[in-house]
Amino acid sequence: SDFAERRAYSRISFHRQVPLDIQGRPHTLTVAGVDISHSGARLNVPLSAPLAQGSLIELDLPRPSTASTAISEQPSRCNARVVWVDRATRLLDGLAVVGLQFN
Repeated sequence: SDFAERRAYSRISFHRQVPLDIQGRPHTLTVAGVDISHSGARLNVPLSAPLAQGSLIELDLPRPSTASTAISEQPSRCNARVVWVDRATRLLDGLAVVGLQFN
């Protein structure tokens, strides 16, 4: 699925492992980053991850710099809400693709 039309800011690719806390449960799982913008991010998560639209999470993410073509090397703690979950696109890889909106 192409979710580009839903983004207000351009995406920056990043491929790092990201620790994720789901609704207050520390270190719930580690997921793979796909891309990030000023308003949100896209992650690959295991299909078994207990995430659904509306889930509240905390994670340590690199944030886009003001240049918008680079991300910071130092991650910062942020809160986000899951805005969509795609369990079909990466099904054969055992992954779901999750879209986040930063709070």
